[in-house]
Amino acid sequence: MHFSFKNGMHARRRSGHRSWAITGGLLILAATMACSLFSGGPDPTTSPPPSPQARPSPTSPRPPSAAEIVEAAAPASLGGLPLTSLVVSGADLVANQPELAKVFSQAGVDPAEVEVAVRTASAEAGVVYQIGVVTWPGAYWGSVLAADIAAAAEQEGMTVATVEVAGRPALRLRWADAAYPDTLLVASGDSVVFLRADDGEALEASVDALPEAAGEAEPPPFLPGMGSLMLVVLSSPIPPVCVGEPPGRHHIQLLAIDTAVAVPSPYNVFMMTGLLGPMPPAIPQTGALADFVYAASRYGGGLERLTIEDRSLLGGFGQYLLEFPVQHCLGGEWLDGERVVRITPPSSTHFTAEVVSGTICEESGGIDFSGTLDGDRISGSDLKVCPPEECVEAGFLPNSALVPYDGTIADDGMSMTINWEGRFYEIEYDNAGAAIRCTDVRPESHTFTVTRQSWE
Repeated sequence: MHFSFKNGMHARRRSGHRSWAITGGLLILAATMACSLFSGGPDPTTSPPPSPQARPSPTSPRPPSAAEIVEAAAPASLGGLPLTSLVVSGADLVANQPELAKVFSQAGVDPAEVEVAVRTASAEAGVVYQIGVVTWPGAYWGSVLAADIAAAAEQEGMTVATVEVAGRPALRLRWADAAYPDTLLVASGDSVVFLRADDGEALEASVDALPEAAGEAEPPPFLPGMGSLMLVVLSSPIPPVCVGEPPGRHHIQLLAIDTAVAVPSPYNVFMMTGLLGPMPPAIPQTGALADFVYAASRYGGGLERLTIEDRSLLGGFGQYLLEFPVQHCLGGEWLDGERVVRITPPSSTHFTAEVVSGTICEESGGIDFSGTLDGDRISGSDLKVCPPEECVEAGFLPNSALVPYDGTIADDGMSMTINWEGRFYEIEYDNAGAAIRCTDVRPESHTFTVTRQSWE
């Protein structure tokens, strides 16, 4: 946006005339419920779902919630990376996820008492740290994770083992493919905690901060099923979804339910593909839940179509199709030479550009232009341009002029090319070098490119 080219009009000097010329979240709450690691329990195809264990009496100390566990255990900061948080309470499940609430009810658990919380720190290459907690009322998980599971060590490409971290027993799920991160499960009362971290010290500190179990009860006697998987969307992109926007604002979060046993399916690989092929991150996510950090990298008809597949190592398969609008958004700061221009309001079809640094026609600040946005095109009628200084100083032309313009936004949303038609002037001077005549000779086309510097 040459939001005001100083040399927006041309002039040429003749016989003494001179020429003048004018761009996490929830990655996996793979809080893999360790469902397939239990020994014993009813046959999943014939036995009724178990009744939930009783909560502690009102006189007993209240067990910490999933959100409180995450708050206590997650680091305040992690190498300068931002940490994103998500909490899905039982009330959210009942009000907004009826299918998921029904699944918990079928499993003998009051969905209003279930809570999921997660905190994630991500870098460009993917998740660096994540803690996720699922509170399952009345189920104390210590006996599950303390059990000897050496006999179940191999699960088709995954090693399952009991380990000790920060003096506490934990369950480690390690995939044969080194590209997949280890998953650590730790019992904390009636909650099961999922952890992964590139930094071993951060991992140990988080485990050390977990509350101890208030007591023990029988674990839910579920066994892994072999049926189809149901994918439940916990969150999806909320418009506006902007092309080129830095990743992090939009998350696609899903939970895989094994319909054979009505519980989260533990051993899954999630993959997301779009119209142009696999979407980042390139490494498929694993666990019971997945969190895809979404960033629109193109503008193709204004609609994103995503296919999310879920394959369980235990034989299940699920698929979810997701569609949402994608658009170019102009909100933020753009650089035009030495000028910085802020466009408001963000993500609107009607916008206004205001100079916040630099000058227009030797005047500081002020509204530069306004217009409308339609797909990858912008247009307006008030682009401010500057006539030749000699003509302005001699009083032949005003200090500035407003002209129509149009432009195209690049596919990646990071630059714009602006086109407009100015005027070419010939200037005559007297012997003292003062302008004595400015003649409008012809129209002349101009083009410039401005680049995005920041987002709203």
